[in-house]
This record gives sequence, C-alpha cells and structure tokens, in this order.
Amino acid sequence: MTDTASPLPPRTTVGAYLATRLVQLQATHVFGLPGDYNLSLLDEMLTVDGWTWVGSTNELNAAYAADGFARVGRRPAAILTTYGVGELSALNGVAGSYAEDVPVVHIVGMPSRSSMESGAPLHHTFLDGDFRRFERMSREITVMQTVVGPGNAAQEIDRVLRGALEASKPVYIGVPLDVATATVSAEPLATPLLTPESEPGAVEEFRDALRSRLAGRSRVVVLAGPRVHRRGLEHLVAALAELPGVQVASQSSAKAILDEDHPASLGTYLGATTQSDAAREIVDTAPLLVMLGTVHSDFTTGFFTHGYDPASAVNLAIDQARIGRAVYPGVRLEDSLQVLHELVAGSAFEAVETPPIPAPRPGPEASAGDALDQERFWAEIQR
Repeated sequence: MTDTASPLPPRTTVGAYLATRLVQLQATHVFGLPGDYNLSLLDEMLTVDGWTWVGSTNELNAAYAADGFARVGRRPAAILTTYGVGELSALNGVAGSYAEDVPVVHIVGMPSRSSMESGAPLHHTFLDGDFRRFERMSREITVMQTVVGPGNAAQEIDRVLRGALEASKPVYIGVPLDVATATVSAEPLATPLLTPESEPGAVEEFRDALRSRLAGRSRVVVLAGPRVHRRGLEHLVAALAELPGVQVASQSSAKAILDEDHPASLGTYLGATTQSDAAREIVDTAPLLVMLGTVHSDFTTGFFTHGYDPASAVNLAIDQARIGRAVYPGVRLEDSLQVLHELVAGSAFEAVETPPIPAPRPGPEASAGDALDQERFWAEIQR
C-alpha cells in the first residue's frame, strides 16, 4: 500500500482522515450518491487529494461499481451512501461482495449524535427512535462494523479497514453528521495500514507438514478457485504450472487463471459436467489434490457430482492452510502457495502427460428460415 505524498497536519477532520486512509489503500475511486446526512462528510473527504468521486445513478449501481473496481484492481474499494434509504439500496451489491470475498468499504453518513441519542423523529427512519437498525442489518453482510465518535474515530476506522484487508470482505463505517467535521490526531496516518502477514511459526509448521505429505508422490494435482484472483496470485499459479509433475484444473469462477492451451492445464472442473472425462478422472482420483483458494458449492462441483474428498485434500485458503484434519491458522494464501512452489520445485517429480481438452461438439448450423431455438442459438454463439 502507498503512503500519501504531502506532509500531514498535526490534526485533521474525521472525514479527511477516512479519505486519507482510502488513498493509502489505493481505493482511489469512491462510488455513491450525496444525501443530506453525508454532505458534510463528503465535503471533508474532498479536501484530500488522490481520489475521485464517482457519482452513480443509484446506490445499488454504486455498490456493483465498487465491487468491480476492487476485483479488477485487486485492492479495496469504497461506496458512500446516506443513512437509511441510501444504505438499504446498496445492500444487495454489498452482500454479493461478501459472498465473493471482495473488500468493499461501505461508508454511511448518519444523523447527528444528538439526534440519535434523543430518538428524534427524523426522515429516513421508522420514527421509533432506533437509529442502529440499519447498521444491525449490515452486520450480516460485512465482516466488521463501526459507528464512530470523535473520541475513537481514528482507531475505529483503522480497526475496520484492517478487517477488510485481513478477511477480503466488506466492512461498514457509520459517520454521524457532526462527527464528520470533528478533529482527530493525524499522527496515525504516518503509518499506512498493511495487509496482515502470516505468522512465521505457523508457516514453518505448515512447511514441515506439507513436505511430509509430498514425500513419495510423483505428481501434484491443483484445483484453483476464485480466491486466488482476490489476492492477485495468478502469477504464482502460472509459475507452479511450469514445474514437472504439476497439473492444474480451475473452478468455473476462476476459468481464466491459466491458459487452457498450457501443457499443464486440465481445463475447468465441474464434476460430472467437466468437458474432459480424462481431466475429471485426474482430479477425482488424485493421490495428492491441492485446493488453492477454492469455493465449495453446487456450481463449482457440478451440483455435487465431484469425486474428490475435500477433507483429505491440502486446502490453501486466504487466511489459513489445512492438510487433512490439521489446520494452520495465520498462514495466508500468498505464503502457503509460495511454500508449495518451493517444495514442489525441490522434489524429484517427473513430467506427466496432460490429456488435451476436447473441442466443444458442434451444434446444428442455422440457415435462413430455421427456427432459432436454444440449440441453434448457442451453437452459433460457440462458433
């Protein structure tokens, strides 16, 4: 992550503090809509250079745009909405980011603390004095949440943003109208937030266990999933595929992780609907299956027609590694994948022949006057 270029003042507003942290995290575009509860916050954020406000047609579009920005840029993204009606409109997009491990920061401009503490009957509420209802709703689709006050704003913003980095999931930051303009110390901004590192002792324990699991093996079959994309580790998978004895299949949501023309590619694995029966057999019967950033669901397993046993595989997740029943918390995917590469490179594996991926079966060609049914339509699209 990058630091800000200009010297920092001794104190800054909560809005400017939050914007500076976003710039440091390379969340250089903030998507959303202005509203009366977030205007002061937006004004303070706009005093900070290095980011761009992207006004959207509605909050749901803003949430999807932030999701796409984070996926493509392999970095956090931010959405800014107003309290109540604005944040509720964004929930479906934020929930999608949660489901697919995308670190979106949902910032909500809220009514003033005095209004919320007195239970004032304000617009965008249910007029019952409960101003935390929508935050509670967001708890189901964010990994961390906070509503900041002037005394804890800097610490809470940092805590929640670290949560987004660590889990690669959305977070929720509520900023009351009067807190947005309150001043806090700018001193913490001199230390940019960083993605958490693996625990060194856990990495070494994992290395020893994986070395034992590799002993006596002649090849490794890798099943790569979409969480490899979330951490930007495609280059490590490509490097692994260059080693002798390695074959790589991908889940449907990670289809582009390795060129299917690569000699080590087994194509896309989808259980009984895998395009190549030979490739499916290799994955299902692999003496050593390594699952990299995978997602286990009906879609990724061909509606549970998979033949491999996830519990007996080596499973490398975003924030932990597992070998059979042994779990190694604190071993992050970038490090476990690097350890796998080092150990395989040091093994005496021999090259294996990967079966070619069969071309799709041609469908009937359409001619003028033919009814355009599903079979002809998709055959034409395939061609």
